[in-house]
Amino acid sequence: MLSFENRLTKSKDFEKVFKEGETFHSDFLVVNVLKEEKGKRFGFIVSKKVSLKATVRNKIKRRLREQVRLIIPLIQEDLTAIIIAKKEIVGKSSEEIKQELKNIFL
Repeated sequence: MLSFENRLTKSKDFEKVFKEGETFHSDFLVVNVLKEEKGKRFGFIVSKKVSLKATVRNKIKRRLREQVRLIIPLIQEDLTAIIIAKKEIVGKSSEEIKQELKNIFL
Protein backbone atom coordinates (compact mmCIF):
# COMPACT_ATOMS: atom_id res chain seq x y z
CA MET A 1 0.00 0.00 0.00
CA LEU A 2 1.29 3.44 -0.92
CA SER A 3 1.95 5.40 2.27
CA PHE A 4 -0.05 8.56 2.92
CA GLU A 5 3.08 10.73 2.85
CA ASN A 6 3.43 9.72 -0.81
CA ARG A 7 -0.19 10.43 -1.73
CA LEU A 8 -1.52 13.61 -3.24
CA THR A 9 -4.88 14.39 -1.67
CA LYS A 10 -5.61 18.14 -1.68
CA SER A 11 -7.40 19.69 -4.63
CA LYS A 12 -5.05 22.72 -4.46
CA ASP A 13 -2.10 20.41 -5.07
CA PHE A 14 -3.87 18.79 -8.03
CA GLU A 15 -4.62 22.21 -9.53
CA LYS A 16 -1.01 23.34 -9.10
CA VAL A 17 0.33 20.26 -10.91
CA PHE A 18 -2.17 20.69 -13.75
CA LYS A 19 -1.27 24.38 -14.18
CA GLU A 20 2.52 24.29 -13.73
CA GLY A 21 3.55 20.72 -14.50
CA GLU A 22 4.71 18.93 -17.63
CA THR A 23 2.50 16.34 -19.32
CA PHE A 24 3.68 12.97 -20.64
CA HIS A 25 1.54 10.59 -22.69
CA SER A 26 1.88 6.85 -23.11
CA ASP A 27 -0.30 4.11 -24.55
CA PHE A 28 -2.59 3.85 -21.53
CA LEU A 29 -1.48 6.60 -19.11
CA VAL A 30 -1.25 10.38 -19.00
CA VAL A 31 1.16 11.72 -16.37
CA ASN A 32 1.45 15.33 -15.19
CA VAL A 33 4.70 15.97 -13.32
CA LEU A 34 5.84 18.96 -11.29
CA LYS A 35 9.32 18.94 -9.79
CA GLU A 36 9.06 20.15 -6.18
CA GLU A 37 11.04 19.79 -2.98
CA LYS A 38 8.13 18.30 -1.03
CA GLY A 39 9.08 14.67 -1.51
CA LYS A 40 7.65 12.12 -3.91
CA ARG A 41 3.88 12.48 -4.05
CA PHE A 42 1.41 10.88 -6.43
CA GLY A 43 -2.26 11.37 -7.23
CA PHE A 44 -4.41 9.00 -9.27
CA ILE A 45 -7.39 9.65 -11.52
CA VAL A 46 -9.51 6.94 -13.11
CA SER A 47 -12.65 8.44 -14.62
CA LYS A 48 -15.94 6.88 -15.63
CA LYS A 49 -14.73 7.05 -19.23
CA VAL A 50 -12.42 4.14 -18.35
CA SER A 51 -15.22 2.02 -16.89
CA LEU A 52 -18.68 2.69 -15.56
CA LYS A 53 -18.12 0.09 -12.84
CA ALA A 54 -16.63 1.46 -9.62
CA THR A 55 -15.06 -1.91 -8.83
CA VAL A 56 -13.04 -1.81 -12.06
CA ARG A 57 -11.95 1.79 -11.46
CA ASN A 58 -10.90 1.01 -7.88
CA LYS A 59 -8.98 -2.08 -9.00
CA ILE A 60 -7.05 0.03 -11.52
CA LYS A 61 -6.24 2.60 -8.82
CA ARG A 62 -5.02 -0.12 -6.46
CA ARG A 63 -2.78 -1.56 -9.17
CA LEU A 64 -1.38 1.87 -10.02
CA ARG A 65 -0.69 2.65 -6.34
CA GLU A 66 1.09 -0.66 -5.82
CA GLN A 67 3.29 -0.30 -8.90
CA VAL A 68 4.19 3.28 -7.91
CA ARG A 69 5.06 2.05 -4.42
CA LEU A 70 7.48 -0.43 -5.95
CA ILE A 71 9.29 2.13 -8.12
CA ILE A 72 9.45 5.02 -5.60
CA PRO A 73 12.89 3.98 -4.29
CA LEU A 74 14.23 4.06 -7.86
CA ILE A 75 13.09 7.64 -8.55
CA GLN A 76 16.01 10.01 -7.96
CA GLU A 77 14.36 13.42 -7.63
CA ASP A 78 11.50 14.85 -5.59
CA LEU A 79 8.36 15.35 -7.63
CA THR A 80 4.62 15.63 -7.51
CA ALA A 81 2.77 13.61 -10.15
CA ILE A 82 -0.78 12.92 -11.21
CA ILE A 83 -1.35 9.66 -13.05
CA ILE A 84 -4.46 9.55 -15.21
CA ALA A 85 -5.63 6.23 -16.64
CA LYS A 86 -6.91 5.94 -20.21
CA LYS A 87 -9.48 3.40 -21.44
CA GLU A 88 -6.71 1.16 -22.76
CA ILE A 89 -5.51 0.29 -19.24
CA VAL A 90 -8.45 -2.10 -18.73
CA GLY A 91 -7.11 -5.63 -19.04
CA LYS A 92 -3.43 -4.69 -18.68
CA SER A 93 -1.35 -6.76 -16.30
CA SER A 94 0.45 -5.31 -13.30
CA GLU A 95 3.78 -5.99 -15.00
CA GLU A 96 2.76 -3.97 -18.07
CA ILE A 97 1.67 -1.10 -15.84
CA LYS A 98 4.95 -1.24 -13.91
CA GLN A 99 7.01 -1.18 -17.10
CA GLU A 100 5.07 1.80 -18.44
CA LEU A 101 5.61 3.71 -15.18
CA LYS A 102 9.33 2.88 -15.26
CA ASN A 103 9.54 4.24 -18.81
CA ILE A 104 7.95 7.50 -17.68
CA PHE A 105 9.70 8.10 -14.35
CA LEU A 106 13.14 6.53 -14.84
